[in-house]
Amino acid sequence: MFRIDPTLAQAKVDDLKAQVKAASQDALSLDAGVDQAGADLNKAIADRDKAQREYARYNEGHAKGTFSDQMVDTRRQTYKATDAAVVAVVAARAKLEQAKNNLNSVVNGQNTKVASLLAQLREAEFRLENTVVRAPSAGYVSNVALREGNMSTALGLAPVMTFIPVDADSQNSYVAAFRQNSVQRLKPGYKAELLFPSIPGTVFSGEVVEVLPAIGESQFQAQGKLLTTADLAGQGRVMVKVKATDPRLKDYALPQGTQVEIAVYSGHFKELSLIRKVLIRMKSWENYVFLDH
Repeated sequence: MFRIDPTLAQAKVDDLKAQVKAASQDALSLDAGVDQAGADLNKAIADRDKAQREYARYNEGHAKGTFSDQMVDTRRQTYKATDAAVVAVVAARAKLEQAKNNLNSVVNGQNTKVASLLAQLREAEFRLENTVVRAPSAGYVSNVALREGNMSTALGLAPVMTFIPVDADSQNSYVAAFRQNSVQRLKPGYKAELLFPSIPGTVFSGEVVEVLPAIGESQFQAQGKLLTTADLAGQGRVMVKVKATDPRLKDYALPQGTQVEIAVYSGHFKELSLIRKVLIRMKSWENYVFLDH
């Protein structure tokens, strides 16, 4: 029906697609990161052990007079440097554990970062798709208050147009309001007759399709205060959906929302139903006479 400027939504989608691609590449490199961290750990341990062995060997040889003081001192300095090697070992172990955790951190078979970005991408694509407002069904638009450049909001405080659905079932269905003392005689399948003021002198046949199981006056909105008897004063009517089954109705042009009067025949008190049929036909003939101001 109309399209909202998709610039911002499209930009968000493009940005998230780029982030997903980068995160996917990072996830693929996690295996290599684990291998490299393991190699660094092994090297740090090997360097530390080698320095310790060298110092021990030269120190033992010095006692036997094999090595000079300078040679032993050099190995001693190297041995002291193994403190830094120990720190490197600890750091390498921490790096290895972090790489393993990143590799094993998955949601539904995907890396957690990638999964998070994909969820954001689906939301952004949904918003982008909804910049095109489509009709929910077959129908037509009236009361168009929309022009290029107008601002549309998600709150719907100022509707931009009115959409009216059109289908074969809705064109042949009507809603009537009955008094509550009639509710026990309103059942789906009961025969009905329809009287249209716009078609005087003619009564059409139909049947009850559905009786709404609730009355509008039974609902209340939370107010933060106790209800009073004034709140219960409304006596609502029962809404009944009736389908016109008379094939003659197709010959007439009736706009949606047209006025109709409906009588339902339940099978109880058949003698009185004959009177109702006479009265509704008399009223239909009365529609030939109308006065305009």
